[in-house]
Amino acid sequence: MIEEKGPWSAAFGNGKAFIESDDFTHDVRLYVSGDFESIKQKVEYAEEIARRLNTFASYDAEVAELVAALKPFGAIDLVESRLPAEFAMLILRARAAIAKVRKP
Repeated sequence: MIEEKGPWSAAFGNGKAFIESDDFTHDVRLYVSGDFESIKQKVEYAEEIARRLNTFASYDAEVAELVAALKPFGAIDLVESRLPAEFAMLILRARAAIAKVRKP
């Protein structure tokens, strides 16, 4: 799996709108083309895509943190319905993170 860390930004140069990553591992630049009313609208579109890519990257980090925090709780605690307070708080954080992903 290829990991792209970003952050992503949008810009306009040489007559083209593009989105690029600040992660120099791959030097990624994605050009935006399509039917737009103006250059301004094309750049705004690129900016929105960059914003969403950055949002998902932050969610990935949050989910990874939640998964790491949940590992110490064994299945036996779940089966016996003994949910420590820390586990209950992690469930609330997970639900909040999922809600954010559904509404970028």
